[in-house]
Amino acid sequence: MKINKVLEIDKFHTFTLTSYKILNLDVKEAKYASILSFYLDLVNNKYQTLKEMHDFLAKNFDLSYRVMLNRYGKLYILKYEMRGIDPSFINEKNYNYKYLIKRFNEITKPLVIDNKFSKAYINRVKKIYQSNIENEFQDNDFKASYYSLNKLFKDKSFNYISLLTKKELKEINETNLYELYKKISKIKSYTILVGRNVSNIKTYPIKTNLYEHAYKYPLFNSGTVIKKYDSSQSYLRIYYDIPIYSGTKDIASMSIYSHILGEGVYSKLFSVVREKYGLCYNIDCDTDFSCGIFYISSTIKKCDLNKTLKAIDEAIDNSLTDINLDEIKDYFIKTIEQGYDYIKNYSTTAFYNDNFKDVIQDDTYINYIRNVSIDDLYKCKNYLKKKKLIYLYGGDLDE
Repeated sequence: MKINKVLEIDKFHTFTLTSYKILNLDVKEAKYASILSFYLDLVNNKYQTLKEMHDFLAKNFDLSYRVMLNRYGKLYILKYEMRGIDPSFINEKNYNYKYLIKRFNEITKPLVIDNKFSKAYINRVKKIYQSNIENEFQDNDFKASYYSLNKLFKDKSFNYISLLTKKELKEINETNLYELYKKISKIKSYTILVGRNVSNIKTYPIKTNLYEHAYKYPLFNSGTVIKKYDSSQSYLRIYYDIPIYSGTKDIASMSIYSHILGEGVYSKLFSVVREKYGLCYNIDCDTDFSCGIFYISSTIKKCDLNKTLKAIDEAIDNSLTDINLDEIKDYFIKTIEQGYDYIKNYSTTAFYNDNFKDVIQDDTYINYIRNVSIDDLYKCKNYLKKKKLIYLYGGDLDE
């Protein structure tokens, strides 16, 4: 992988070397790709055992290396990332960017045996994956989100959370996973180096495609779904359909409104639903502008569902009384600025800015925040007049 961009930043003692691939996958491919990312993270052609890889990282001043797959709206991002101490702070002539780039290119190549992946490592990856899924499903809160999101979207070609069934996991093998890798390997990478004294590193700038990642105007199911499960608490999810997507200035006002309504112990939802009526254990809200949804999450008693829904409506009705909008704007702007206290954010921001046209750059977003008015917030509030889907999971255990 050639370096496409360098960012010389002198405020950190570390570097990051990150390579990204933007993937447009169907449902089956997305599920297989989650296993692929585990395999690529676990083993490579240069260091073919876990001990060899661990020794390499430890020898080089505790480098870290990860391969991750993340959904980004309707697309997926496969990310290879190496992080470690910047060579400027190491008195070792062989520890330099030329060496690190060479090693990075070696360890991003997967272990391939006879034109297929290692069967032993594939089986190991599948066991790790299955164990992780089983652990996730021990958490009722996770199950409520997973089941409700699968119910929310009518379009089954879009998987908000891609999890393999046991049958699908069994079908994956060293051959078909390698075939997917070969397909993905043809997609160009975008590689960014962030660190000190990197301006002399040779780069190979490329013309990037400006993708749109937002899944606009999805079809949602509506109504109320109550799924029985023997738990002492019920897990509530309420989804609202909002016509606000990534790349539009309205995300600034909706983000502020979400903060006022449901983020933290001083939020309107918390003060009304929990403190005033004592109806929940916790309650918050969030947005996903990649597909235009706003959602409220809470843990309640099943018998209190109707009371809770009324209390939520009351919190929304009174959400914009007694607020200090200027103070909230200052909080948002400081939060954005504090993001630059983390080196990995420089690489992430550069990647998204360079490759997606529906991403708002920070300076523009800060201006949007500054210009949010109380009328903008009332507009956001009005989007929540009608609940799209109410999903309640569990609460059926006799106490």
